[in-house]
This record gives sequence, C-alpha cells and structure tokens, in this order.
Amino acid sequence: AAEVEEMRETFRRFDFDSSGDISNKELICLIETMFPEMAHDRDLRPKLLEIMSEVDTDKSGSLDFSDFLRLMKQCRDLQDGERVQKESVAVAETGFTAYEVNDFRELFLACGRGRGELTLQDVTKMINQITPLGDKYKAQLAQIFRSVTKRQMRVEGDKDEADFPEFLWLMRKLLDQNFANIQEKTKAAAGAG
Repeated sequence: AAEVEEMRETFRRFDFDSSGDISNKELICLIETMFPEMAHDRDLRPKLLEIMSEVDTDKSGSLDFSDFLRLMKQCRDLQDGERVQKESVAVAETGFTAYEVNDFRELFLACGRGRGELTLQDVTKMINQITPLGDKYKAQLAQIFRSVTKRQMRVEGDKDEADFPEFLWLMRKLLDQNFANIQEKTKAAAGAG
C-alpha cells in the first residue's frame, strides 16, 4: 500500500496540469527524470519507446495511473536486467572468484548501509581502516573512484557513487596497483583474523 501511494505521489508530480493523465510533454520529463540513462542511451531508447507504446493501452498518447504503473514496472524490470548484466561483466573482467565476490558483496553492503551505492567518503573510510590514507592517497583514491564510477553501462545510478559492479572494478584496480600497500595490509589482516 505504501509503494502504491509513493507511485501515486510520483504520478501527481509529473501530471503538471492535474488532468489525471501524464501527457506526451509530461511523459518526456518523467522519463528524463526517472530514467535518464535509458532516455539518452541509443541502444535502450528503442526498447523504451516500445515499452511506452505497450503501456499506453488506449493509444491516447498519454498515460493514466494504471498505464503509469505498467510503465514503471517494465522500466524497472529492464533496469534490473541491465544491472545483472553489468554485474556479470564486472565479475568476468575482474577475475574474482565466487568466494571473493561474495566477500566483497558483504563488505559493500556493510559499508553502504544497504543503500545500493557507496560514496567516495564510504570507500575512503573503508580503505582507511585497512591502510591509513594521507592526503596524497586520498586524492589518488578520489581519482581512481571517479574513473570507475563513470562506467554506468546503461544502469541508472549516481555518477558520483559506486554500485556493486563498480565497487568490484575499483577493488580490482586498487589491488592490481597495490594502492597504499593494500595487498600486504589485507594479507596481514586476514592472517590476524
């Protein structure tokens, strides 16, 4: 019930003229606000147009609340598929074992407090617990973090935060570069634990 009420509030927010329908112009604003990656990705855009056509059951060119709910569900389903694909690519590219991916997922969830994305501050705090970071290393970490979080891969999310696949790429980079002697520090911590 709370989720439907939240959706109703979102619907009202984009029904600028309070007509009870989201018209074509209002729909463009809704898509660009709620799903900016989909709206501007040339590979996803045809799929988005297909979804919009499917959910407009009366072919009026505008969406009533039922059409809107179908649109949101289908767009989220498409995004979920893109997220799964992104994670699969990250696991393959990083070469981490299933055990390592699981350990990194636990670390990611603990650091992000269940938010689904980590900020640079979250990552800095985590790395600082493994190996102390001075200003030089914090600046380098920020640069590496930003290079990794650019890889949205058609998945909605904040470009200044890392989702789980981006976190895996970040950890691979940090380990490969032995950033701030992280390899030795993690081995020492594992041996002590």
